[in-house]
Amino acid sequence: MNPSDTTGVPFQYFFTPKIFIILKNRSIFKTEIIIKQTSMETSSFSENTLPNNNMTLAIIATVLGLCSPCCIGLILGIIAIVLSSQVNTKFESGDFGGALSSAKNSKTLSFIALGLLALNLIFLLGFGGLAAYQELIEAYNISQ
Repeated sequence: MNPSDTTGVPFQYFFTPKIFIILKNRSIFKTEIIIKQTSMETSSFSENTLPNNNMTLAIIATVLGLCSPCCIGLILGIIAIVLSSQVNTKFESGDFGGALSSAKNSKTLSFIALGLLALNLIFLLGFGGLAAYQELIEAYNISQ
């Protein structure tokens, strides 16, 4: 669209859902409102497609989350599985935004659980491996 009309007065754009309103100031006291229907995409998904529920990623994160510190990854993985299972039911009930939100939250929690596993492995390998870890646990048990 042209940012100015033939008189050189700039347009002011206001965005509302599915309506594009153009206010064109011709004088101080007179404002002409032109409303045009447009199809504005708010995300890369259309409302006809089912978002990926990331169930396999959530299950892998849950199983590997057993090795994370204090089993936090396990807890996050279980929450990710619950969110993944909600994607299909929310989509079928017509709540596309809720389905997309559940899918994104499930993916985020799964990646956090896998990140905790990676940090735990780096910590173990950085301090001498499993043998050093077992010695640390034995020293802790003896002190109690």
